[in-house]
Amino acid sequence: MAGKNVAGNLESVVVVGGASGIGEATSRLFAEKGYNAIIGDFDRMRGQRVSQHLANSSYCHVDVASEASMRAFAGYVGENGGIDHLVHTPGGPSGEELLAEQGKKHPKTNAKIHPITGLSPDAVYATIELNFLGYERAVKHLTPLMLKRRGRDHSICGITSINNSKSPKFSKIQKVIYYTRKSRNISIINEICYKFGKYGLPIYSAMKAAVEAYSVVAANKLGPRVRVNTVAPGSTYTPATIKEKMNFKAVAQKTGLQRVTLPEDIAKEVYSMATNPAVSGQSRVVDSLQFLAEDRSRYQRKKKKEASKK
Repeated sequence: MAGKNVAGNLESVVVVGGASGIGEATSRLFAEKGYNAIIGDFDRMRGQRVSQHLANSSYCHVDVASEASMRAFAGYVGENGGIDHLVHTPGGPSGEELLAEQGKKHPKTNAKIHPITGLSPDAVYATIELNFLGYERAVKHLTPLMLKRRGRDHSICGITSINNSKSPKFSKIQKVIYYTRKSRNISIINEICYKFGKYGLPIYSAMKAAVEAYSVVAANKLGPRVRVNTVAPGSTYTPATIKEKMNFKAVAQKTGLQRVTLPEDIAKEVYSMATNPAVSGQSRVVDSLQFLAEDRSRYQRKKKKEASKK
């Protein structure tokens, strides 16, 4: 459960993008644990609705693509309980990049889009803005509010993706033996290879990698006062991925746990990292063991069965 800060108030978490998907699940979990939850989101109607159903919660509009909006949001946070923990969840590919991954044609030109050579500058910048610059803005404007509050543990958590990550500690082919003296169990992990770019979306993947790299450096620069971590979800069942028409059945079949990752799964890991004072500079994968699968069909539609068999 949440403790008290130096002013005697509840510990406070700020969830940017906290009105939908992973962000909403995170807002709900922290509120259930007794935190003062400040929800920042572009969607005013949904943000207000989520906030109204949570105890010790408030909502403020924020546009992560706007420096002025993020600055104003930080002002609201400072006047409404301050901040102990920051969770930043917005992200996703641009429409053009998603169309390219799906093999669809551009609605205006009616031509197929190549994911490397065919993206427009506007589409590239939109993805950079949403997935990296928004995170940088949030950290820049909200961290000073944490540093003003002495005597508490503070943390920042950014959401990345398995699109940008290798399986931790493994590259190419390795054999790793874990030995536990107490149980004398030996586990052998053999020939694990997790490749960059496995799921396409080059600009999106690059920006999520940027968030992870930025967070490691930030952990060093802000420690010991503020801890900084990231969580890398697999294909997760959210309003955004539903809109993208992700093939969740195919995703589940391709994971080691035979399930689709849920927003609540990510929220639990975010909460764990926020409340563990020994964890900083880390990235944790939450993907239902998706990284072991060759999942190339998550955006592909089901093939029609042959009308007749020969």
